[in-house]
Amino acid sequence: NIPAESISSETYWKGDQAYFKVRGKVRETKVLDTNMVLYREISTALGSKRFFIKDEVINEGFQRSPHMFLYHFNLGHPLLDKNSYLVANSKDVVPRDKVATERSEKHDQYLSPTKDYPDTVYYHQLIPDEEGYCQVALINDNLKIGLYLRYKQSNLPNLIQWKFTGEGNYVAGLEPSNCLVEGRAKERERGTLQELAAGEKKEYEVEVGLLTSEEEIIDYKKSLRK
Repeated sequence: NIPAESISSETYWKGDQAYFKVRGKVRETKVLDTNMVLYREISTALGSKRFFIKDEVINEGFQRSPHMFLYHFNLGHPLLDKNSYLVANSKDVVPRDKVATERSEKHDQYLSPTKDYPDTVYYHQLIPDEEGYCQVALINDNLKIGLYLRYKQSNLPNLIQWKFTGEGNYVAGLEPSNCLVEGRAKERERGTLQELAAGEKKEYEVEVGLLTSEEEIIDYKKSLRK
């Protein structure tokens, strides 16, 4: 709910290729407390089917501050539909609560819009590739399309899968994060609450890409199996 400031955009060329960047910053601050700044850059190339989000979070305050950081990607129709499915190298999938534990469909399966579908969450631990990157995708074989995320596990160790496929609110949420979604008190209790010292910064990058053919979907699945 905090609007960005210092917003700028840039178009530039390298040879015959055009590139685009948008930048801005958001400050989270409270009197006698937190003073955190997020610097964000979103970039892509003309004709590309992917874009990159680069973030830098800096504690500009004078004391240590909690640092819970989560990307919330909401994917909907037509990518999300009956029989759409999740693809990920998950070594561990944990239901958040009784609601998720008792679902009749598997965690990686999606239904058509369902009356009174509950708020359903799963926690994934993904297996990174040789370069330390994790990947996850939502795929619709009927339309032969998919959307994937790629990010470094070192800064974003958790993948949270949010399913809310109700009537009128039909959403598949994919959420790389450095925390879970039960609040700071729970993170403190588990000893997993991350903090930034005064002047400390953390950098993040997420690649968001499209798969637009059956061949690309097949190749993507093969690359994950490797």
